Amino acid sequence: RVSEDIEPAKRAIERMVVAYRTAPALIDELRLQEVYLRQPQPEVRGRVILGPGTDCVIESPRSRMIALGDRFYFESESIRSRYVDTPLNRNLAVTMREVMQTRPGLGWHINARYGETMDELFFSLSFGLPEPPTITGYERTTLSDGRDVHRVTLQAESGWSVLTIDAATDLLLAIDADYEPAGAPIENFRITRHMRSNAVVLDELPEPISFDPRDRTAV
Repeated sequence: RVSEDIEPAKRAIERMVVAYRTAPALIDELRLQEVYLRQPQPEVRGRVILGPGTDCVIESPRSRMIALGDRFYFESESIRSRYVDTPLNRNLAVTMREVMQTRPGLGWHINARYGETMDELFFSLSFGLPEPPTITGYERTTLSDGRDVHRVTLQAESGWSVLTIDAATDLLLAIDADYEPAGAPIENFRITRHMRSNAVVLDELPEPISFDPRDRTAV
């Protein structure tokens, strides 16, 4: 049963943040299914790798963002002869805002591990709802495979997002979001997103994070 008592939800999210911040290393294979105008889109797969310090990687089907040492790299399949190379400002979340004019969406892990405010984390956990979401519901339940989970509802004017957090590991298992973007080109234009996570915490990465410029030009 969904409860309006949000204190357990706050504690579940706080423990989730601790889990991502204290993991020595982590690899997460992600699956995203989106629905526009009731039409399912092809599944998108991605991967997030968290290494020591601020070293991390966000991989999507056509691009890769890397924080390695004191450098930030961005490479895209659409521009094969060039890549972005710029100083890393504190961590990947900050540098993405400054250099890419964006915030982590696919990788809420980045805001959980390095973020400075809960608003930044909620933005990524809600898939970028235009208004800051707030916690409105909580449920402790059991999945069909027997796992005990926390379900936390985030609500904004334009839609909602439900988080499923593993109660044993405190890692995020799923995000289900539904919203109507402000200024949509047509009436009743809704976006539904289902993200599934398969994060594994490790003592160390099987291969260190690296970047190979090959014969490309840095910009």
